[in-house]
Amino acid sequence: VTLATIVPAGTMVGAEKGVRAAFAYAYKIVATLAPLYFLFITQGRAHYFARTVRHGGAKYFVSKRTVSTGHVPLHEAYATYAQSHLYPAVDILVILAVGATHAHHTDFGALTWMIWFIAASWVVTPFLYNVQAVETATVLADARALARWLGAPPREDATPFDSWATWWAEQHLQRTQAGWAAPAFMSV
Repeated sequence: VTLATIVPAGTMVGAEKGVRAAFAYAYKIVATLAPLYFLFITQGRAHYFARTVRHGGAKYFVSKRTVSTGHVPLHEAYATYAQSHLYPAVDILVILAVGATHAHHTDFGALTWMIWFIAASWVVTPFLYNVQAVETATVLADARALARWLGAPPREDATPFDSWATWWAEQHLQRTQAGWAAPAFMSV
């Protein structure tokens, strides 16, 4: 993924500004962890496209292309990215871990390192690009907000960021409205 995104742009920069500028450009891309962000955005688009095909009417959470200037609480990041990134990443990591324990090849890690990297990037990226995510006061405030979110009772006027139960109901609303035929057809 990294080479596929860096080589064309680096070649263009090299043709316009020289080889040294091209290497500086490639270093900047890797140092800012842009490939992680690219993988994250690509998974978001793929998830919502697949969900639209399966169930219809999927909602796309807009991902900004600018630097984040405000902290997003942990429960909001979880509610936003759980279905599209965190659950698939954990599924893939568990499958890889089981495969690693039962693999007869000694080079299992060498064969699957990119899949490990992609799944790990889906887990880490929402929190890596979150401003002030590692400050002690922010972590404690996030833990309190997460506990309130998990314990809040469902209400009719609540948003998915107000209550876990409301978020859960909204996530599964499309599946129940689509009926059994659409998911069954897509799985075949």
